[in-house]
Amino acid sequence: MNPDVSLPGWALLAGVGAVVAAVGSLLPWATVRFDATLAELATVPETQTVSGLDGDGTITLVLAAVTLAVLAAAVVGSRPGPKTAALTALTGTLVTVVAIVDYREFRATQSRIQQRVAETGEVGSDAVTVELEPGLAVLGLGGLLLLSAGAYALLSYWRDGSGSASAVGG
Repeated sequence: MNPDVSLPGWALLAGVGAVVAAVGSLLPWATVRFDATLAELATVPETQTVSGLDGDGTITLVLAAVTLAVLAAAVVGSRPGPKTAALTALTGTLVTVVAIVDYREFRATQSRIQQRVAETGEVGSDAVTVELEPGLAVLGLGGLLLLSAGAYALLSYWRDGSGSASAVGG
């Protein structure tokens, strides 16, 4: 008798998504650059980098780590089932929302800063720039992988109707 030790494809994709989201949480998300004149006036460094761990990245890192741990436990215990798939889809949704919201916030912050700088008239409106770094894109990709894997598994379980973990094979 040869036991089935294959891992469902969605669980593998979810594991990759969790690792990608964790990496995105650790990477830089944005760099703020100040014109030398403005940096001197405000007594701030000319370049400041914001990493994921400076804010919401801590939350997404914990979400990714918990999801990876639950996936690993489910794989070791037997096979990942609908509850694991639901957790994966929920985590993917939350991580993706964080990436989108933070992306929008960085863009809005750049606009607000440039508008205020232009209003002072002391320096040009391009005296402050906010450049997005790869961390947010990597985080968003990880979130989308988690969401896709979880949603696929849930739809497969629902379509099968048995609720059995064997419903979604590799």
